[in-house]
Amino acid sequence: MHQQHIEWYFLQLFIGCFWKQDQCNTFGNMVTLTELTNVNSIVCSTQTTSSIPHLYFQNSCYATADFSQAKCTDQGIDRVTCLQLNQPCTFVGNKCQNFVKTNQANCSDYQSVTLSVCQQIQDLACQKKDDNCDNFVQVAGMKIDSLSKLACLRYTEFAVYWNGSCQFLSTPLQCGSTTLVNALSCVKIETNRTPCIYDSVNFVCTPNFNKYSIKCTTPGLNVFGCAQVQTQACVFNNKCQEYTLTDQQCQNIKNVNSLACQIQLTDSCYYDESMLQCSPSPNQPLCSLSGLNLAACGTNSICSWNNYLTKCQCNSEIQSNECSALVVTSCTGLCSYINGQCVQSTCESQPISNCSGTLRGLKCYISNSQCFSASTCYDMYNTQCSNYGCDQAGNQCVPQGSSQVCQYLKDCNNIKCKFQQGICRPLQCSDLSQEQCYQSDDCYFSNNLCQDLLGCQQLSNDADQCNQKQCNYQKYNIMSSQLYCTAQYCDVYGASNNICNGNEMNFQACLLNGLKCQTCESITDVCLCQQAKNICLYSDNKCKSILCQGMSKPLCDSTVNRCYWSNKLNICAKKCEKIIDQSDCELRGSECYFNENTKLCYTAIITIPDVTNINDTTESFGAILATLYFLF
Repeated sequence: MHQQHIEWYFLQLFIGCFWKQDQCNTFGNMVTLTELTNVNSIVCSTQTTSSIPHLYFQNSCYATADFSQAKCTDQGIDRVTCLQLNQPCTFVGNKCQNFVKTNQANCSDYQSVTLSVCQQIQDLACQKKDDNCDNFVQVAGMKIDSLSKLACLRYTEFAVYWNGSCQFLSTPLQCGSTTLVNALSCVKIETNRTPCIYDSVNFVCTPNFNKYSIKCTTPGLNVFGCAQVQTQACVFNNKCQEYTLTDQQCQNIKNVNSLACQIQLTDSCYYDESMLQCSPSPNQPLCSLSGLNLAACGTNSICSWNNYLTKCQCNSEIQSNECSALVVTSCTGLCSYINGQCVQSTCESQPISNCSGTLRGLKCYISNSQCFSASTCYDMYNTQCSNYGCDQAGNQCVPQGSSQVCQYLKDCNNIKCKFQQGICRPLQCSDLSQEQCYQSDDCYFSNNLCQDLLGCQQLSNDADQCNQKQCNYQKYNIMSSQLYCTAQYCDVYGASNNICNGNEMNFQACLLNGLKCQTCESITDVCLCQQAKNICLYSDNKCKSILCQGMSKPLCDSTVNRCYWSNKLNICAKKCEKIIDQSDCELRGSECYFNENTKLCYTAIITIPDVTNINDTTESFGAILATLYFLF
C-alpha cells in the first residue's frame, strides 16, 4: 500500500487519474465520469466540457459560483475558472499560473489571460475580449471594467476615472484634482465657476492653460473654459464646439464666448461675462466692451469697427492699413506674409527668432519651441518665466512676488512660504509678527493679532495702518470733515467734471467715468484712457496716471485746466481749484487762497496796471499797489 500511495502522488503531478474499483486509473479522452470525485487535480484542471467554474477540494472537482478566494496557483484550476479569477493569471499548458509581465508590442499578444492582466497593461489601450486582450474599440454600452488604464482614459461615452480599474464618475470633481480621469470628466465640472481643461499628458483636469492657444474643440473644456477661448466663436452644448452664426436675438444666445456675440449681424449685442451669454447693448457703449458687435459699435461716435481685427476699437486705435490689401514688400510690422497671403501678425505666426516684445497688446513668449501670446504671467506655461518678468511656479508662470510659488518649492526657501506638516504653503496673516503684519498689504494688526485684510474699510479707525496699505485715509467728500479708509482714492471728488478730471489723490490722477471719479489705474477702457490727454497714458496694456509734478514747464503750461507752474515750489503743481484741504491750499502761499465761506481753494492773481501814462502821484501810488482779487 505504501508503494501504491507513492505512485498515486507521482501520477497526480503529471497525468489525470481517478480511483475506481480499488485501483488508480488513467483519465483519458475516452473516459466519462458521471461525478468528478476521487480524481487528481489534473482531471479537474483539464475540464473543457463545462462552462461552469470548478474548484478542486478533497480529491474532487466541485462546481461553484464563489471562487473569490481561489488563486492562480491553486491545484485543479481549470481554464474556465482560471480566466475568471480576480487576479493576473494566465492559462498555459493546461495549467493556471501567475501572469509574468512582458513587454508585448500589441494588446492581442496577451492570450488566455484574466481581466486583471488586461487592466494592468500600462502603455497600450486594451480591453478584455473573450479570453484575450484586444485593441480598444469603443462601442455603445460596453463594459468599462474590461479596459486598461490608457483605454479607460480615452473613453468618451461617459465620465470615468481610474482607480486600479475603470469606474464611472458619479461625483463631480474639483478642477485641479489629482484623480486620473478622461476628458469628459473635466467637461462636467461646474464648481466655483472655474475654467477647466483636460491635461492629456497627466490625465487630470487643470485650471492652468493659455486661453490664446486653445480652440473650441480642445479636449476637456468645461462651460467656463469654453468661454475663455480667444481664437474662435464657441458655444457650449454638452461640450464646447464652434458656434454657427444664427439670426437669434442677443438674449437668446447663451453659454457662449465673447466672439459669438461679436460676430452677430442682426442685433446690437455685447457679451455678459457673468452670465456667459449675449445681451442687448447699452446706448453708446464703451468701445472695449466685451463682445461688442458691429451694430453696437456704430452707436458710439468715438468707436469704429476694425475690419482687420473684426472688433470694435477707439477711433485712435484703428490701423489705417488692412493686411489683406498689402503687397509682399509692404507686409511688415503688424502684418505677416504667410502661405501666400498678407495676414494679421500674431505671436503664434512669429518665428522663434522674433518671439519677443508685444504684438497687438499681447506679450510673445517661447514655449516648447513655439511662439505664443499671453496677456498676463498666468497665461505662460512651460517657459523660463524670469525672461518675461514673472516667477516660476512649476510649469506655470505667476506674477513676481506671488505666494503661488510655494507649492512648487522643494526646499520652501522663500520669504512668502512656510514649511508645515511636510508641505510648503503660503504664509498666512496669522503666521506674521506685528512688524511683518504692518508691512503686508493683505493683513492688518488688531487686538494683538495679525488678521486678513478684506477691505480698506476695516482700517477706518486706524489712519496709520490705512496709509501703510494700498489704501488712503481721506474725506468722504470735499465738503465733509469725516475721514475714512478707502482704496477708491478719487471718490472724494464726486461726479463734478471740473473737480474730478485731472485732480490727484495719493499720487494717482483722477478721471470722470460716467458718474464715478476713478483713478487712471482703475480705468479698463482703452478709449477712455487714450482720450484723457495729459491725465492718463495707455502703456503696456494698462492705463497709468500722468501727474502734474512729473511734467516739464512747457508741458505744464499747456495743461492749464489741471496744472500750473508753481514758482514757490519750483515744480508743476495741480491747480488751486483742485485742492480740497485748507492746509494744502495755504502751503501754496500767495499763489492760492482758501475761502472760509465756501471752504474751497482758489487761484490768487496779482495784476500790476500799466502806469506809464499816469501823472497824478496819488493815482500813480494807487496804481502801483498790487490789486489782489479772487476768482470764484
